This record gives sequence, structure tokens and C-alpha cells, in this order.
Amino acid sequence: MTRPSPSGEGLVRAVSSALGDAGTPPSGIAAINAHGTATVFNDRMEASAFRTVFGEGASTVPVDSIKGAIGHTLGAAGALEAVMAVRALETGLFPPTAGFVEADPECPLQVVAATPRELPRGPVRILSTSSAFAGTNAALVLERA
Repeated sequence: MTRPSPSGEGLVRAVSSALGDAGTPPSGIAAINAHGTATVFNDRMEASAFRTVFGEGASTVPVDSIKGAIGHTLGAAGALEAVMAVRALETGLFPPTAGFVEADPECPLQVVAATPRELPRGPVRILSTSSAFAGTNAALVLERA
């Protein structure tokens, strides 16, 4: 009941729906704020979902999680992650993943570590995702015009 589906099918549906609502292809996403609980099950599920949606591009999109900096705030996590994504759009800096040391070989993603990553100038889109118990998933595409 509490372990996510290894394939990430629910997150794939949420991300695909968010991209469709935003009218953007996966290649239009400049960065991903992942739910990123730093657990084997969740991280591998997210990596699998991102590979399904982004294909080969999944390894080139910067990915972060703010949980290492703020902890897991449970029901507030998605809202705080969205606020962080909006702030990144405002400042042009995508924050690093606090506490990140080494990537799991099963999660071939470009995790932002140690220092913030500059976002491109002009219109930019960040994907923010959340995953919860029992397969509840959410995804938002936030844009700086």
C-alpha cells in the first residue's frame, strides 16, 4: 500500500497530463523538481517515470529535490515544492539537492548537486512532481514568460 509502482505508471500519467495541459512537449521542460524522498523505491520509480516520459532526454534535464533542505512536510510537500519552483523561475536559479552524495546507478538523472544551476533566459518551464501513499501523484508545469 505504501510502496510506489516500480514503473511509475501513475506519475507517468500525471506528468503526461500536466504537459498536455501546458501545451508543451517534454523537450520544453528546463528543469524538474522531483518529489525526491531519497528512498530506493521512490527514487527508482521517479527515474523510471521520467525516462518513460522524457526518453533519452531524461538524463539531460536538471533534477532536484528540496526535501534534503526542508525535510518531508507530508501533505504540504507539493505546495512547498511548487513555491520553490516559482521562486526558481523568479531568480533564474534552480537550487541544488541538499545532502546529495552519490547517484543510484538505477536512476540515471542529472541531479543538481552542490551549487544552483542557472536557468535559461526568456520563457522557461519547470516540472514539479509529487507522489504519495497509495499511488496518488501530481504534476505541475510552471512557466516564466
